[in-house]
Amino acid sequence: MGSKKQPLDDRVRQVRKQAAKELAVLRSMDQRELTPNMLVRKAILLQCEDEPKGTPMEIESTLQAAIALDDRCIEAYVELGRYYYAVVDDSSRAKAMFLRAFNQLRKLNEDVVSGLLECDAELYPERDARELLSEYKTGLFGFSYSEDSVEDDGDKLR
Repeated sequence: MGSKKQPLDDRVRQVRKQAAKELAVLRSMDQRELTPNMLVRKAILLQCEDEPKGTPMEIESTLQAAIALDDRCIEAYVELGRYYYAVVDDSSRAKAMFLRAFNQLRKLNEDVVSGLLECDAELYPERDARELLSEYKTGLFGFSYSEDSVEDDGDKLR
């Protein structure tokens, strides 16, 4: 009928054990074999648990290595921002990383919305492009957005 639920403590231990195995594999690999996403995952795993498995210097250098391999790796900027904010207690450095992630996302979202509008022009030629753009902006921001109500400060976000 119903399966027995595993107690939360057992599940947590199981997840931690799996994370430790994953970290061991990533640590055993040559640094040159690791992709930016693998490096981000490694940095996250280094910070797991009450007693982190990595030193602050190892965590930071791992995230910086991910960015060095791919300066468009949004996850690396986000994790480095979190690290600077929560571990190093440096809001200024954290904000700089979050802004880099924000700018990368903005560029990516511009490409996505442009592609969607091009498809919509063919699929729904009767629809107004401005109306579609407004719908996509609402989807991106989670609220109604208009050019008149929000000042563009994109140049300030560099």
